[in-house]
Amino acid sequence: MTHGEQEFLQASRELSDRERRSADEHAAAQVHQNRRLRRVLAATALLLVVALLAGAFALQQRRKSDRNAATAAQARLLADSRSLASTERDVALLLAAEAARREPGVASADALATALLTDGDFLRYEGAPDTPRATLNGSLRAGDIPAFSPDGTQLAVPDSAAKIVRIVDVDTGDLQRELPFPVFSYRSSVRGVEWLPDGLLVLFAAADVVGIDAVTGAVRLPDQAQEGTLTSWAVSADGPRAALVNDSTGSPTVTVLDLNSGEVLVRASAPCCTTAPPIGPGGVETSITGVVAWRGNDLYVASGSGTIEQWDPDTGRRLRTLGSDFPAPVSVRFVDDGATVVVSGATAEGEAQLMAYDADTGQAAWDAPQPVAGAIVEDPRHAAVIVADPYATGVLRRFDLASGEPDAERFDTQTGPPCVAVSSGDGRYLAAGSCS
Repeated sequence: MTHGEQEFLQASRELSDRERRSADEHAAAQVHQNRRLRRVLAATALLLVVALLAGAFALQQRRKSDRNAATAAQARLLADSRSLASTERDVALLLAAEAARREPGVASADALATALLTDGDFLRYEGAPDTPRATLNGSLRAGDIPAFSPDGTQLAVPDSAAKIVRIVDVDTGDLQRELPFPVFSYRSSVRGVEWLPDGLLVLFAAADVVGIDAVTGAVRLPDQAQEGTLTSWAVSADGPRAALVNDSTGSPTVTVLDLNSGEVLVRASAPCCTTAPPIGPGGVETSITGVVAWRGNDLYVASGSGTIEQWDPDTGRRLRTLGSDFPAPVSVRFVDDGATVVVSGATAEGEAQLMAYDADTGQAAWDAPQPVAGAIVEDPRHAAVIVADPYATGVLRRFDLASGEPDAERFDTQTGPPCVAVSSGDGRYLAAGSCS
């Protein structure tokens, strides 16, 4: 090999070494740069995540604050509307309308209905203070129980002292007509009346049932004398049948009457005997013989032993027992189109108790009972029931049908603890009577 060739090979090796070192140095620099870029990207991503989390938290807090503010504002609108309904109805309506615009729903609809229909002053008294009182359930005494006409425009007010039924206009209180009591086979005060869709006005006395025409007063159902003292009655949904509980020397019976013909369809012993639990803080001894109630045209009989049975209203045959742990009943009512049965009465210890149950299964519908007892009426406008409680609170209170919780509404009878309560079919009017 010549000297020149050796120099060429040497130069080639040196060039190859320099290129390899350069490539190694470049690769090392690239690795270092990649590592630095990855660290920068990781730090940037971490900062971005932190920023996103902080932003999301801030947005969540802002939304929560906005929701709380909106909820508080809505609650204030509703509360102010209800508080002003009886004194400044126009302002109450504006507040309720604004609440409905902001948040349509049950609460705002309820406020609108309250503002439209609430009047802070009760409409009037009907009847005289010296009207004799009919004894109901043995101890507390109630005035004659009135009834609304099927369309809710008139009220039939029995007056046992004058022996007439006054028909008055609900809105104005104007007397429309007076219907004299027919002659009873048993001299007694009328306990109450029922106004049927066909214009029959049924008078329930201590031991008599008579039907008269609500317009003319003519007798349409002759006197149906009963054995024992009448303690409970109810009329079927379509009006042709009345169920009665009569107590004769502690042995109550259930009777079902055809109100068109007067025929006795059923007469059978009630499920249990008469009981007298002391109810409420005052320990008022109350005779409970049983309560009848209709679910549409299905008859139910509640007894002092805490049972509720479904009976065939044509034969008296027991079809089923809804349950056996109900309060000893003062009042039983099927509400919410028959889906729920509400029972008020007393526990074995004498505690006043109001409870709602599923009408198909008998299972409790509320988490806990309310400590009240008395006549029950449905308030369909507010999805609630109103109870006239003479035992514990001495007032009429309204309870939410879904939860059982009482609302702030209290209805003052102006005359003392309430024993009587009836409502018009649309729930607009409530007629109540006191025990004193």
